[in-house]
Formats: sequence, C-alpha cells, structure tokens
Amino acid sequence: QTETNKRCEVCKEAHYCCREHQVQDWKAGHKRVCSAKAKAPFHAPPDPAAWAVGMKKAEMYEWFVDCYRMRIDDMYVWGGGTLNGLYNEASGLCIVEDFAVFCRLAVRNNVIPAGFAWSKATRV
Repeated sequence: QTETNKRCEVCKEAHYCCREHQVQDWKAGHKRVCSAKAKAPFHAPPDPAAWAVGMKKAEMYEWFVDCYRMRIDDMYVWGGGTLNGLYNEASGLCIVEDFAVFCRLAVRNNVIPAGFAWSKATRV
C-alpha cells in the first residue's frame, strides 16, 4: 500500500489517502463499525439454484427458457453479431441442439433446482 492508497486491514472497505486520516476515521467511529463487521457471521454464497425459490413450477420452466433466450440475445450483442440456434437456422446448430448446450451448462453450474422436470421445460 502506498501513502495515497491505505485501507482498513480489518474490513478492507474503508480507504484513506494517508495514515493521519485513517487514525481520525478510526477515532470518529470506524472502529465500532469495523469491529461489528468483523464479528458478523460468515455468509456462504447463495445456492446457484436459489433463483427458483418461491416460483410456481410453470413460472420456473418459463423463466428457464427465457434465460436461454436472453443468452442468445447476449451472444448476438456481445459476441459480434453472431446469431445462433433460435435466431439462425443456417448456423449449423439447430434450436434443439443449441438449447441442449444451454441445459448442459446449467447442469454443470448447479443452477437446476431439485425436482426440475426436463420434459416440462421443453414444452414452454
């Protein structure tokens, strides 16, 4: 850390331009706030499949298919204008194959909730 880039070593959130300001902030109340954060329990990252919590089954399948559609849109916008699957039958990858790739990625990344019925997702 340079003299112009100091930060609190406990919470790593507060940044200071110099040691003097760091000490002033500590005395002004950062000590209390920072100590509370340090004592807070660790929260594990959320379950990747938690996106479906509270949804009705029909909503869950519709949302999953909409995520596929958004992925295709993102690939077009951020991938240099390339159209795949749903929007380009001439791409060499049919819609079903392209959706299957998306589903395999979802399984690999553990985002499929328990009780997910693939047959229902393909009817949306």
